[in-house]
Amino acid sequence: MITASFDANRKLKKIIPKGQVPLSEVSAQLAAIEDYANKNSLTEVCELSLLEDDQSIFKDDIQFGAGNPYVQSVLSVVNHTLETTFKDVPKASKEALINKITEALQQTQETGKPLQTMERPQPQPDVPRVEPQKETPNTSVVRQTDKASQSSRMAYQVAQRKNRNGKRIAFHYQLPSIKVPRLHVSKGILKGGLSLALMLMIGWLVIFSFQVIKHQVQQPQTYETLMTNKDYLKAAKLYPKRRKAIESKLSNGPMKTLQTFNTHYPSAEGKFDLAFMNHKWSTVVKTNNVTMTKVRKAQLAVAYLKLHEPEPAQRLNLEVNDQKLAGAIALEYIRQGNTDEATAINQKLKSSELTDLINAGKAYQQAINKYQQEANDQSLSATQRAQAADNLSVWQHNLKTIGE
Repeated sequence: MITASFDANRKLKKIIPKGQVPLSEVSAQLAAIEDYANKNSLTEVCELSLLEDDQSIFKDDIQFGAGNPYVQSVLSVVNHTLETTFKDVPKASKEALINKITEALQQTQETGKPLQTMERPQPQPDVPRVEPQKETPNTSVVRQTDKASQSSRMAYQVAQRKNRNGKRIAFHYQLPSIKVPRLHVSKGILKGGLSLALMLMIGWLVIFSFQVIKHQVQQPQTYETLMTNKDYLKAAKLYPKRRKAIESKLSNGPMKTLQTFNTHYPSAEGKFDLAFMNHKWSTVVKTNNVTMTKVRKAQLAVAYLKLHEPEPAQRLNLEVNDQKLAGAIALEYIRQGNTDEATAINQKLKSSELTDLINAGKAYQQAINKYQQEANDQSLSATQRAQAADNLSVWQHNLKTIGE
């Protein structure tokens, strides 16, 4: 099982996790540290260690807050380190480490979290049964005493009623009388009062209605309403925390709309998306501080292919895992004469069309080698060497355009 640990100075101690972290959570931790460094304007170094069964298999210092795009993913960090710090290490060793990390990530995604064990309920202790208390001689005496007292009270009440000749005595209290003076109000005063009350009520209703209308006018429109009405600039102004979401939505729409939005609210994501739309592949590759979604990783891989750099495109596809993109990477390897890498990719794709292209690429490469040798052969005549050079150009063009 592969785990990871982080070590950093005081400024990043608050954000880095303590102890060992599962490999499946490392990419999220890297993104969180990078976001914390950007928000707090920090440029700090953190040590990342990968361990397998408590044995170190990878260790490097990562610089956060410097706008490095590779810090968003553990695979990107490992790829960057292997291509820079350990560029002289044999390629087979690099691929073995990459494959090990990739397989561990895939196993984590397939298995998911382990099921939680359920605790067996403990038996409740037996509650002692309370037996009904038997009547004792003492309780019998008490009950007889109560009956005697009750009989004596009834006898006393009967005697008192006989003294009253069977009449009950009721308790009466005479309330004092209060005289309320009569008010004499003229009809004119009464009409004036009613008119004044009516005017006050109408005035209150007018003021209340004005306040309601004013509140409705001042109430800002909701984010959903503005997006439905395609009022993207106003939505970005009223809801600044959602500008990235707005830009992401516009990256799938018309280029003019995204260009207008990026003019008012420029961002690294907007620059990246506009460069990809305009086929400015060098700008796409060089743009830093971009939030790399899965779609943008695929777009970055395409940009590398357009620049005839299949190796970084292949490393990105380890995270994207797109078969169509893998076929395009294999085709670029064929055009560069590297049919071995194309064959290795096709072992997973199992594409008959790609197999035909690999065989055709091998035949083109043999023809190129033949005519290149003849063009440099001084034992041949000048005419023969010139003809070989012409044939060499033709076959080189055929190899570069194979699959189109």
